[in-house]
Formats: sequence, C-alpha cells, structure tokens
Amino acid sequence: MVGDRRKIRPFSSDDYQGYKSYFVQDVQEISTKDISAKSLSTTLGTVDRELLEKIKDKKLKINLENGTRCEVQEYKAFWCKKRCYVWDTTKNIFTKLVGLDHGTICSDLHVSRDNGLSKEEQLLRRIVYGNNDIVVPLQSIGVLLLLEVLNPFYVFQVFTLSVWFAEGYLYYTIAIVLMSLFGITSSIIQTRKNQINLRGTVASSENVHVLRDTGIFENISSKQLVPGDIIKLPKHRATLVCDAVLLTGQCILNESMLTGESVPITKTFLPLHHTLYDAKEYTYHTLYNGTTIIQTKSHGEQPVLARVIRTGFLTTRGTLVATILYPPPVDFKFDKDSYKFIGILAIIAICGFVYTIITKVSRGITAGDIAIKALDIITIVIPPALPAAMTVGKLYAQMRLKYAQIYCINNRVINVSGSINCVCFDKTGTLTEDELDMWGAVACTNGVLAEVQADISKLEDHPLFEGMLVCHSLTLIDGEICGDPLDAKMFESTKWMLKDSDCMHIDQLYNNSIMPIVVRPLENVSLTKNMMNKITEIDTVQRYQFSNSLQRMSVIVRASGSDNFRAYTKGSPETIINLSKMETVPKDISLTLEHFTKRGFRVIAIGCREIISKSISQEISKLSRETIERDLDFLGLVILENRLKQPTASVIMELREANIRVMMITEYLLYIYIYIYIAMCGDGANDCGALRAAHVGISLSKAESSVASSFISRISDISCVSQIIREGRAALVTSFGIFKFMIAYSLTEFLSVIILYSIDSNLTDLQFLFIDIFLIINFAFFFGKTHACKNKLSKTTPMTSLLSFTALLSLTIHMFVMIVFQATVYHAVRQFSWFIPFVSTSNTGYTCYENYSVFCVSMFQYITMAIVFSRGKPYRRAIYTNGAFMFSIFLLTAICIYITVYPADWIVSTLQLILPPVYDWRLIILMLALANFLICLFLESFVIERVIENTLKRKLHKPEKSKKQYLKMEYELKNCESWPKFKSTYQTPELSVRKEGNVRNIANITRNSHCQSGQISNDQIVNDLNNSIKLSNRCIDKKNGFENFGFTND
Repeated sequence: MVGDRRKIRPFSSDDYQGYKSYFVQDVQEISTKDISAKSLSTTLGTVDRELLEKIKDKKLKINLENGTRCEVQEYKAFWCKKRCYVWDTTKNIFTKLVGLDHGTICSDLHVSRDNGLSKEEQLLRRIVYGNNDIVVPLQSIGVLLLLEVLNPFYVFQVFTLSVWFAEGYLYYTIAIVLMSLFGITSSIIQTRKNQINLRGTVASSENVHVLRDTGIFENISSKQLVPGDIIKLPKHRATLVCDAVLLTGQCILNESMLTGESVPITKTFLPLHHTLYDAKEYTYHTLYNGTTIIQTKSHGEQPVLARVIRTGFLTTRGTLVATILYPPPVDFKFDKDSYKFIGILAIIAICGFVYTIITKVSRGITAGDIAIKALDIITIVIPPALPAAMTVGKLYAQMRLKYAQIYCINNRVINVSGSINCVCFDKTGTLTEDELDMWGAVACTNGVLAEVQADISKLEDHPLFEGMLVCHSLTLIDGEICGDPLDAKMFESTKWMLKDSDCMHIDQLYNNSIMPIVVRPLENVSLTKNMMNKITEIDTVQRYQFSNSLQRMSVIVRASGSDNFRAYTKGSPETIINLSKMETVPKDISLTLEHFTKRGFRVIAIGCREIISKSISQEISKLSRETIERDLDFLGLVILENRLKQPTASVIMELREANIRVMMITEYLLYIYIYIYIAMCGDGANDCGALRAAHVGISLSKAESSVASSFISRISDISCVSQIIREGRAALVTSFGIFKFMIAYSLTEFLSVIILYSIDSNLTDLQFLFIDIFLIINFAFFFGKTHACKNKLSKTTPMTSLLSFTALLSLTIHMFVMIVFQATVYHAVRQFSWFIPFVSTSNTGYTCYENYSVFCVSMFQYITMAIVFSRGKPYRRAIYTNGAFMFSIFLLTAICIYITVYPADWIVSTLQLILPPVYDWRLIILMLALANFLICLFLESFVIERVIENTLKRKLHKPEKSKKQYLKMEYELKNCESWPKFKSTYQTPELSVRKEGNVRNIANITRNSHCQSGQISNDQIVNDLNNSIKLSNRCIDKKNGFENFGFTND
C-alpha cells in the first residue's frame, strides 16, 4: 500500500471543549506507480499478483469530507485515531477521508445497480479505504508498562525512591515500591483484559455475495468489501458487516446491539431523489454495521440489494469503537486544580530546598549530605503516595455502585457525577414504560371535533379509522406483527388483521418499493353495513417512513374494488395541522391538545388526501413526499397513554428538591449550558450521541452501544440517577478530604523536618516509617469507607475547586495551627531544667528532646487532620458509621498516647527516642495535642463550614458579577420582565390521577413551593417536564402556526 515512506511528520491537534491533545504522525505516500504485493501485505494481506499488474498506474478515487473528489495516481495521508487524513492539493490542507455518505446524490447510488464493481476497481478502493474490519489494537505488556510508568506521578516516584535509597530510608521505600508495583500491575492487567474483551466483542467476519461488473454474484470475505460494492442480503438471520443503503426490496433489522432499541426496524429502498444523501435523513433506508437481519422481502425471486457506503472504522459501529478506544478527556475542575496545587507544593519545596542548602552550608556540612537532605525536602513536601490515596474514594464508590447493579466503565467520572446540577432524561423507555396503552381517539368532521371515543371500532365509518388501519410501519415476521409499539397499539385497537399481499397488479405499482401490505377485518368482527359496502380489504402500496426532521410518516393505500388512491399522513399535531387545509382544522384544537397533553398523554394527529385516478398510470414510487403531504384533510387525534415507571416521580421530585435541574429531551431538542455539569440518562435507543456528549452518561441498556456511557445500570429505571449522584458526591467529598489530608500531612511533616534541621536533627527512619505507614496510609485506606448519606440529596453541591477561597483558607488556618503547636513544644521543652542541648555527632544520630517533642505532638496532629477532614453530612454519613476508620483512630490514638507517655524499651530504641526524665512534659504534650484537636475541629466545623460556607458565601454571592456565564444569564432572565419565567405557585387544572376502564377520575391539584411530594401526581411530574422544554421550544421554533404543548416522538 505504501510505495515509499517519506520522513514527514505532521503536527496535529485535537480540540475537545477547550482541551487540546497533540499528535505527531508519519505521513505515507500511497501510489499505484510502483505498487507491490509486499507493500500491500501489511494492510490488505495476500493480494493476487496478476491483479496487481492490472491496476498499476491506475487512478485512485478519493472522497474527502470537505467535498473534494478527485482521481489521482498518488496521494499523501496519515492516520490518527483510526481515521485517515488525506492531503488536499487544491486547498493545501489535510482532510478526513470519507465514504459515499458524503456528497453523493441519492439517485447516483442507484446507478449501475445491475452491475457492480470489477475486481480491479475493488482492489483500487481497498488501497484507499483498507480492509473492511474493525481491529482493536492489543498493546503488548511492555508498551502498557511504559505508558503507565510515564505518568508524571510515577516519574516523580522514581526520583523520590532514588533519594530515599541513597539516604538509606529502605523500609518505606520498599513499601512504596510494593504499592506502586501492585497498582501498575493491576492497571496493566485490567487494561489488557478490556482490550481483549473489546476486540472479541467487535470482531466479525462473514462471507457475502457481491455483484461484479459481469452481473454475476461472487462469494467473498466481508473484509474485502469497499464503498461502492453492491451486495445481496440473505433472506434470514445474518449480521451486517458494513454500512449500506438499501437499493431494492425491504429489510427488517434488529438494531438493539447498536442503538438499544429492541423493536424490529423496517428499512425500505432508498428513493430515487436528486438530493444529497444524508444518513440521518435517510436512516430508514440505511443499514448499519453490527445490526442483525431478521428478514428480507422482495418481489418474486428478485434479490434484495444494498450498496456499501462505509466500511471499517468509517461505519457507525467503527465510530463507536473509536470513541471507546480514544475517549475524550474528562475535563473536571478538581483534577485540574490538583495539578495546580502540586505546583504550589513544588514552590514550597523549592523554598525548603534553598533554606536547607543555606543552613547546612553555614554549618559546614559536606556537599553530599547537603544534597541528600535538600532533595529529601522535595520528597516530603510532594507525597509520592498521593495518586494511590486519591483513588480510594472512587474505588469504594465504584464497589458500592456495583453492589447496586450500576457499573462504572471509567471511575474518573465518579467525581464528576458529584458535581451534577442538571439531569436530562430521554422519555420513552426511561421515564415511562416501553409499552403504550390506547386511550381513545377524537374524530374530526368538517372542522368540528367529536367526543373522545374509547372503543375505536365505533369509528369504522370515519376516515380516521382507515388512517389508523394503514398509517403505520408494521410488518409481519413469522406471522406476528412487529414494529413500533405506538403503531402496534393503534392498529390492535381497530381489531383488524395484517397480511402480506399476493396481488400481482399491486406488485407492478411498487417497482421494488415496499412489500405490499393488506389489512382486513378479523373473521369474528362484524362490520357495519356501510363499511361492508365500502371495503373488504385495503392495500398499502407506498410508504414514506417516519422522518425525525419532518416529524411525520405517510402511506398511499387503495381499497379493494377501487381505482382511486388515498394518502394518509400521521405525525405530531403541529406538523399535521400546518399541512392541513385550515377549514378542516378545529378552532379549539389548541385547547383540546393542551387538555390531553397536560395529563401526560401521547397525542398524534392524522390527515388524508385523495389522489385522482389518473395516477394509476404512473409509478407510485415516483411520487415525492412534497406532492403527497400537503392540502390534507384533518381527520382527528389518536390518544395513547404512556405510563410512568414506578420510581420516576419520586426520583424527579428528589432531584428537584436538591436544586438539580431536571429536563426531558427529544431527538431534535437538546439543551446546552455553559459551565454546567450535565448528566444524561437514556435507554440507549436513539440517544447514544447524547449519552456520550454529556459529562456523565447513564445508560439503562445492555446493548453494545452502552459501553460508550460512563455508567450502565442493570435496573431499567431512573432510580440509579440519584444513587449515582449520591455516591459521586460522597466520592468527591472523600477525594477532597483525602487531598487536603495528604497535603496537610506533607506540609506538617515538612514543618517538623525544617524545625529539626535548624539544630541539624531530623526525624529518624523508623519515625518516618511509623508516620507514613501506620498513620497516613492506614487513615487514607479507611478514609473512603464512609458510605454516602442515605437522606435526601442536599440542595448544594460539594466544592469542586481546590483553589477556592474556602479550601485555601481551611488549609492555611490548619497549617498555621500546626506551626504554632510544633513551635510551642520545640521552644517549651528547652525551658525545663533537665533539658540537654542537642549536639550533632555521628554517634548520637538524631536523638534529642526536641526530636521527641516535635515527633510526639505531630503524631496527634495527623490523627487530628484525619478526623477534621473526614467530612460527613450532608454528603456522607457521620464519621462514627465508618467502623474500620473509627477503630483505626482509637487504636492509633491509644498507641500514640502509649509512645508519648510510657513506651516499652524496645519501642524507645526502635524509634530512637530520648524520653524526658519527668512525666509532666509528657502529659503536657497530651494536653497540647487535645487543645490542637479541639481548635482544629472548631475552626473546620464552625468557622469554615458554617460561617464561611453557609453564611458569608451566600451574602457575598453576586451572580451578576460572576465569571460563569450561565449564572449571569440566569440572573438576567430572572430580572427580565419580558421573559416568561416559572412562578413558585401555579395552578394545574384537572390533573388525571388514575384511569380505570372508562372511568376517569379528575382532580384539581394546586402545587406550590412548600407542598409535599405526596401531593403531586405522576402526571403532573411529566407535565412539569414538558413545561420545562416548552419555553425554549417556542423560542427556537421558526415556523408560524400551531405550537405543540405535548410530547413529541422520541
């Protein structure tokens, strides 16, 4: 494939939400001039040499994303994140290579439908696009090890361990090495396992029948497929291995592995339009890689054909896998601030480094000792155990979520979920049940709406009944009706039956459009005399599939014994009303729709249009949608009940009470907020993009597409949302507390060393070991075992910035207190008559009264910080509920008291302590330690948390001057009289409480900001969600006409 490799390495960047990643790639020159089997073997495998001779000097067809199409003998390209970028000589820029889905006219995809690509042309395209496979790279153990140890923290650890080893501090060095090896090994094993599992999941290869230029089908491996190939689809069970558009016949697919949608989808052939093909617009004519063919249908023995438009990583499935392989960076303020804080510690370390050098040089210490002691200061200020300690809270939260059947793919997102202040929900399948119930229909005659009719069979004399019979995308699979649940419920209510047509005269009208579908009454259903005189069966001869952008679908039908055709259109009410003749639209339609939609009903409208009989001589399939879908007669409304899942109301109420914005989104309406952390919860059906785009994606699906979400819940309701936020907040508070604890520990130890350096003393190796292992690692390990608070979610979110005023003030105050008490014991011990000044010699080591005093008081300071920074409510349970942590606190406190007051001789010799000859000083140290604890506890729990966080912060908060744009916008909207805003108290008339049979219980419910959750019905919860999108709907809707206040198809 590569003629020769030039030494050109372009510098490329990837910008994701302000986070830039940089790549350097090798540019390859692809040419057919000097092509050889050897150059192709690495990418395409074995290639026929005779075929190679035939394509030499032939031109390669290039299709670029910017619209450039050209045929060249050679071009330059590089690959980044599984995508190929080609040098566009006309615009002097590298542009992404694309398939036939860009810049192709729909009718052009039908060109040469009877003759496929030759073997030569297929090989030329394989040179450009590569093999049709999705290969997940398996990195070797050596590469994974290298990537892991190149982490900045591990690089610093190597430096730290080198210093400690040179200093002879072996015990803690060995402990850190073992911990690091365990962490690195676990990470490598997990990464390798994930790569193997992903490769096994996406790897697939099938034999396919491809049409050659001779008109004969050839059986080849799916890996050889290229964009432009025409393939024959099998009649029954098979897995698609490329993205393609359907050219003939009809195909019924199961797309659950890709979208999570379990309902079979019917795909029809691509219309012969002279418009650009768009995958979203023509999704009902597009077949996707990884989906399963349930059944194909064609006329007679004609094959069902499809043209390949994308292969490999260009396919929808390939794009999904690439997203998994190269996930976007988690842009979280806490993580960014942690690196900034490390920078602050580095500055402190440099100051200590300089101070050590100056003081040691002034005392005539040797250069080697000065270097070791100065470097040791750096390792003390920046704790090497910080990365391991920071993961503790997230790991415990991940374990608790797993116990609740919520699985987290990337535990870095757990902390982000603790900052969520806006949750978006998909509706169908997430907030509501997948199943719909038919509630009734409202017929319209001459612009007048009739009463709601629950028994649909009583409407059989009205055209609305015929519309409900035929305007759907249902199909038969092994004699069973399959399709959209809404269509199924609507058709089921008519009590008619569906069957495939065997009428040849109808087949001739299709010209390979859809398989003709016939509806007829069941044998045990008695028709009215008028209905029996009119029709006995209805043939569907053309179908225009539902379009998200148009919000409608249409069919053309013909009743038996009639020469005339009729078109029916079904869709959202505002769409059908805008397409209908105004004289047929009821004047009170707005009030009627508002009446039903405020009760949470799903409302759709149906219209029809007569097609004059001269159209028989034309091919029905050539009639455009624009011709059919205009000047409709408005027939009425179909009303379905979409029941809420049981936990929906309580979860939404809990989120709202916690001041978390709750929104219901649809496919075509998506909210984007600046600097807001958004969670998206969906069932994986048609919302995979939103799940990946949100800061936190929560999938309720077991489909393959769900692996791109941050969280996967095996419980298919939204109860997992509050649980994830609750655990996320607990994990964030834990991470915040551990970070502050580790920073305070390192600075406290730094202070102890600096104080003792002033007399050329220091903490001994085993004193360091006792502090680092028995105190710090012990507390850090049990710190995160405190469970999330069981109570309702707090109205405020935890702090996310380590560099905030409150966080910095907290650390500064506590460190000042630590300095005061360490300096106090250092100077106070010198005032006793039994005190002996320290003289540094090789024999005495570091043993002195100052060492004993500073070490003993610092032991209690570490315990104090572990308790003070282990914050409980409102995000975590109280500290006493963490049994393991409390046990370690009591045990180590007792041990520290024992070491301070009356240690055994072996402890004295091991820690190299020199005990004061009297117990007075020992007891004074205990009293000072208790005073230190009480002062720090008062400062943190009262001054910091209550006074500063809760009182001053609220008074000083001025959103109009905030740097955050969304806060300024909210403030401006609230103070803008012309903007419609929500009121704290509003009246919702006649909210449906429950429906039993044909009896509707209606109640007037008033809701205000102080009402209890039990006073609000489920219907009102959904109604409020609809209201939350109503305002923006009005603002962005550019159409003139009716505004839909109800649910839309999602």
